[in-house]
Amino acid sequence: MDKIQMYRQSGIDEDVSRFGEAVAGRLKERFDQIDEIAEFNQMKVIRAMQESQVSEACLTGTTGYGYNDLGRDKLEILRAGRFDVERAKAQEIPLRFWNPLQRGETIEADGRIFTPDMVLGAERKGLKVVYVTDSRPVPVIAEQAAGADLFICEGMYG
Repeated sequence: MDKIQMYRQSGIDEDVSRFGEAVAGRLKERFDQIDEIAEFNQMKVIRAMQESQVSEACLTGTTGYGYNDLGRDKLEILRAGRFDVERAKAQEIPLRFWNPLQRGETIEADGRIFTPDMVLGAERKGLKVVYVTDSRPVPVIAEQAAGADLFICEGMYG
């Protein structure tokens, strides 16, 4: 059974089917660009995970007590490089694109493609956040909190 027959069986007119195909054809180039951007961003995440030696075992559940949590020392909040205003101005990147570029988006406009690497500096050190709830004071807390940028500790025990 071909698509036209499937549409007919579903009560969808053949003209509607052809219209949908035509629209999809006109959007193919844009969808290909979106797929390319998505693949580029996926590769950035994979590269960051490889550089940090993050494996599947690091992403499994946590005990909450700091024991056998393999990913604890490897996962942190990643931070992109600082936005370089002078580079953006030198490349004549319109101001309206600065924020999306800083968020890591790629933009195509006026026949040009603007990418984050055109305006962002080197990646910065990530942030380490430690959050402890309902725990008695135990040595593992101090070990895990060492070097944290933010430590949140909440508990009812003295």
